[in-house]
Amino acid sequence: MVVPNLFSVVVVTYNQEKFVIDTLQSVLNQTYPAIELIVSDDASKDRTLRLVENWIQKHRDRFQRVEILSSPTNQGVPANYNRGVKATRGEFIKCIGGDDILLPDALEKVSRFFTKEPNALVCVSLIEPFGDLGPFRQVRTIPDKKWYFLFKNDARIQFRALSSHCFLPGPSLFFKRDIFNKHGFFDERLRRFEDWPFLLKITSEGTKLHLLPEITVKWRIHSDSISNSALVKSDEAFFRDQLLVYKLYVSPRTGFLSFWEKYHVHIQMTYLEGLIRRGSNLRAHKEARFIKLLDPLWWKDFPLYIHTKLFKVFRLV
Repeated sequence: MVVPNLFSVVVVTYNQEKFVIDTLQSVLNQTYPAIELIVSDDASKDRTLRLVENWIQKHRDRFQRVEILSSPTNQGVPANYNRGVKATRGEFIKCIGGDDILLPDALEKVSRFFTKEPNALVCVSLIEPFGDLGPFRQVRTIPDKKWYFLFKNDARIQFRALSSHCFLPGPSLFFKRDIFNKHGFFDERLRRFEDWPFLLKITSEGTKLHLLPEITVKWRIHSDSISNSALVKSDEAFFRDQLLVYKLYVSPRTGFLSFWEKYHVHIQMTYLEGLIRRGSNLRAHKEARFIKLLDPLWWKDFPLYIHTKLFKVFRLV
């Protein structure tokens, strides 16, 4: 049964004892009154579940409904998200990692947005990276303003942009329940991430993404973040999942792409295949990336790349 105006917050966790209480507190502190809290844990080996259970005992009365779900075995990120989403009853749904932070008025802003945009099924808000920023050191908010024009275009144009790479991380996304009724859930064939393939699927099937140009979430970047540590940890499975996304969601729909966009996808897949073949680490990346010199769309961003590198050399950032 769907409850109108109920906002379901799904906190997905795996070994996040350091941060999960901060995430839960950010849900507790929302100005929006009608909240359902679902915590879905993917077989954490640390104290995550115990901390969550103790916290909920103290704060259960704040929420219209609370449920804790856990898996006896680690099933991967999309399966963890699906388990949580399928347990929700709210009209609006927000999935958030157990290390990120909702700003106090996030749900209120998004519910107001959905009311003003009744045809919107997906709201893309701004997020602010914080923590051990690494490659995000110069980033103030995501998505970058250079992408704002896309939200004035239709779903197919958005798909073409997303076929290059995912510039809309999961923390920026809010959903109406109908999105899952229309397109299904996150792809459990992938283990490391859920956002990029889902966005490719829904945009290729005609659902447009809508922008709320206000910050709603603080996105924590740290050494254990999957995407932030993949090269350092030689996480071959992460790059195999990226390659699989191209094979499952982009290659079958290259009819949507221009000639150079198709070529760019080919180069990206060749790079990933080379990276995996060489060991999926930083050294392998340095060897495999030379294939990108053949990609005109890569050269488009090259001046910014050089600018960033020079500033790092002269310690100006």
